[in-house]
Amino acid sequence: MANRGANAPLLVERYRDEEHNGHEEEQEQFIRRLPATAYFKKAIRIMKISNSFFSLASLGLLIAAAVLNEAGPMTPYAARREIRELSILIGVNLLVSIPLLFLQIPIFISTTTNLIFSIFVILYSIPVLSYGWPQESKCRIWVPVPSDPQDPYGSHGHFSGPTEECLSALQVLRIIMGVGAGLGIFVGTILGALALFQTIAIIRTRFWKDKKLVSFGNLSGWKPKGFTVQFTFTILPQGELLAPNPNATNTAAPVKPSTSNPLIET
Repeated sequence: MANRGANAPLLVERYRDEEHNGHEEEQEQFIRRLPATAYFKKAIRIMKISNSFFSLASLGLLIAAAVLNEAGPMTPYAARREIRELSILIGVNLLVSIPLLFLQIPIFISTTTNLIFSIFVILYSIPVLSYGWPQESKCRIWVPVPSDPQDPYGSHGHFSGPTEECLSALQVLRIIMGVGAGLGIFVGTILGALALFQTIAIIRTRFWKDKKLVSFGNLSGWKPKGFTVQFTFTILPQGELLAPNPNATNTAAPVKPSTSNPLIET
């Protein structure tokens, strides 16, 4: 009796530990069953809306910069290609991001798309601010010598000094290009953060531990453990094997025994 009373607290403590471990396992399984879209829902939603808004603003500024660069008083320069490429990339990102605000697609596809756009938007925004940045030399326009019969192509002439109109237009172009490309870098940063949050959400699902992740129709619950081969033998008595078929007909004529002996002459 003393031993039983002494062991009672140990049994109670062991039962509590098992119950506690069971609750932890159930809670862990519940968390593991949550889809990836259940994590960071509000933050991801805000970043998606911000991506669409700033992409639209950046695209509008880049289009305005392209128009001013071509129609302004300054000489068009090499940044026209950078502006065009970044505008196309931002436009494609805008066309992709707006439907994603209302549609649900697999998070693996969304994460990959956001990561790719993040890299390319940042890479194409930097040249607009560096190589394509307009300088005052673009306001110096070549003026050929008029009515020179020796120079029909206008190769002789001089550069005119920058005018106030050209410098003002150049300053406006710098502001538009700077803000547009800066918003492009900001959009790329948002897309990178969005891809990071989605990657963390995917990791939290621990999908590699889910045995039912891949299902093939009705075979989702199939757990193969081998195969079974079955043979059937039928043993018949010997008499049944030798018994004639009653439906068979005998076409051979019966042989009659001969009563005469061919060796005896009569």
